[in-house]
Amino acid sequence: QYHIGICLEEMGDLGAAAFHLERVRAAFPDTPEATAAAWQEAELARQLQKPEEVLAAFRRAVQMVGSPKTFHNPWLSMEDIRARCLKAHQDYLSQKDFATASALAEIFAPLFSVEAKLRLQGETWEQWARAEAAKAEGLPYPARTGLQQQARKLFRQAGWAYQQLAELRKETREYTDILWQSSQDYLAGQDYVHAVLVLQEYLKQESRARRAAALAHLGQALLALSRIDEALEALQECIDFHPRDVAAYQARLLAARAWLEKGQSDKAAEMLQANLDGRLAPSSLEWRQTLFAMGRLRHLEADYPKAISLLEEAIQRYPDDPESLEARYLVADSYRRIGLRLRDELAASQIRHVRLSRMQESQAAFQKALAQYKELLDILSRTQISRPLTPWEKVLQRNTLFGLGDTADRLGEYNTALDAYTAAANRFQSEPVALMAYFQMAGVYRKLGQPDQARQMLRQAQLVLERLPDDPAFTQTTPFARTEWVQLLERQLAELTSTGS
Repeated sequence: QYHIGICLEEMGDLGAAAFHLERVRAAFPDTPEATAAAWQEAELARQLQKPEEVLAAFRRAVQMVGSPKTFHNPWLSMEDIRARCLKAHQDYLSQKDFATASALAEIFAPLFSVEAKLRLQGETWEQWARAEAAKAEGLPYPARTGLQQQARKLFRQAGWAYQQLAELRKETREYTDILWQSSQDYLAGQDYVHAVLVLQEYLKQESRARRAAALAHLGQALLALSRIDEALEALQECIDFHPRDVAAYQARLLAARAWLEKGQSDKAAEMLQANLDGRLAPSSLEWRQTLFAMGRLRHLEADYPKAISLLEEAIQRYPDDPESLEARYLVADSYRRIGLRLRDELAASQIRHVRLSRMQESQAAFQKALAQYKELLDILSRTQISRPLTPWEKVLQRNTLFGLGDTADRLGEYNTALDAYTAAANRFQSEPVALMAYFQMAGVYRKLGQPDQARQMLRQAQLVLERLPDDPAFTQTTPFARTEWVQLLERQLAELTSTGS
């Protein structure tokens, strides 16, 4: 019966072959032929593309082997069985059927050493994670979120498997290579605690290969854990001892972030300027990231003309980069703040021609800010038509609406200001910032000499305030706590009532 099944398989009659092999296994369960038939059944299930039967068939076949140490069969050897296992596993990996490949790795475990099992698991989880991450990149928000979380989980599992394997291969030449693989998977999985441990061990054992990258990655992981001084130590070693390695440029970017965390923007600027002055080409990722970072830094330092210059260059060079959205907002905000500075200088001066010059300059700055805000809102609106905005894009949209409203108000373009604040109130009705929108609208209506409309806005703010839960978002996104809002709105309404305007 067994040989008949094999002959039928050779003849291409897979269904009949499967039938005969199953009869052998069922009728003669404790024979070498039954075990050989079980493995051939599993192969046939795979060839017939019956995934629901494949796992059960291989599980059965593995159980019939018993102990690999004592296994003996005239029809197939242990080496042949292991080869079949590896081929089946690789075939499912190549087909991107990672769930089946992962299940098979677990089923085959009793037939292999612990090391071999960990390799299979690590390889499976790592490839699965990469596939999920690649799929996520092609999806819009929020559809990609679930896949990204799954990818990170799989990367962490792969990192664990390779870390365990490294411990077992500690006395071999491949020890550091396996540690490196583990560290990269942990980083991709955002498991920075384990990434630090593995990278520190790697650096103890490896004096040359990938040392610059390891130091940069260690700094990245330590920075993510808010271990700032330790991060700077690793990053500075990378920069000092491997200045020509590409990892040094990434290390400077990370070091700039670390110095900012310590409140030392001058040192952060030194790091970023070294990248811009170095051998990097503008087409490189590190140069692009550095240009955006330097623009953000100059804005943070209130060096608004320099911020505008850097960020406008970044936007012109890389208009489709995700960082360009924030850059556009910062350019608009920089022009608005320049306008505010010029207004302050105007108020402080008594010289007529100076006051006239400052007024013209401030108006020009506000007009540029207004144009930038409108352009960014248009980009975000077009984006929102094709997909939901990400949480960060919603923050940009909110801040842009308020920036537009404030700038238009200062220019006397009150209808534009009201439109911006109305949009903010409608889009963020369930958030404390809606209070700011209604409050600002009330101020605009007072300037327009429309006290009834101003009162209506303040009362609308009171209604929103009643519906809002008491949470930290009040002081995080508005200037006042809940009780302060209650008092402010009551006071403003009383003023309007007493003055009649």
